[in-house]
Amino acid sequence: MKSLPIKTGNIELNKIIELILGSQLIGFEIPKNQSLSCTWSLRLFFENCNDVLCCSSDVASVGDGSWQEYGYLKLDMTDENLLGSRDKYNFREITPVAFTKISKLVNNEDDVVAECGLIMTTEEAQQVVISAASAPGAVTVKAQFYDGEYDPEIPFEDLDELPM
Repeated sequence: MKSLPIKTGNIELNKIIELILGSQLIGFEIPKNQSLSCTWSLRLFFENCNDVLCCSSDVASVGDGSWQEYGYLKLDMTDENLLGSRDKYNFREITPVAFTKISKLVNNEDDVVAECGLIMTTEEAQQVVISAASAPGAVTVKAQFYDGEYDPEIPFEDLDELPM
């Protein structure tokens, strides 16, 4: 069985969980001419914090000679002051959202376990879902603050939700 866990760059997953649960989400940033339906770079900003959560995805094959690829989530944190020029991004402020629970979405198929999404849930059961999109490298978002299309690589109902 091949495992494709959430890739976290140079930071431990626990630090990312602490950021999400320890502060309120106050906005996001994506490249101009992209939407939350399909973006190659999603940056999440939190209240009273310089850490920015950067979200994207990647793909891998099982190595058996087939062309089948499986998407998995990539998360990283960076200091807002190190983002460089932001003139190619659009920032959108949102009503602050505090999360009390985090789960991961897992695709179990063809002897592959791919951690392809993240669900952040509030005390009122409001959710922000970030999933690998159908376009390789991209993510798609489902949230109360976005009324556009949610277009995950694997349909939501075909994924397993596991606590983190």
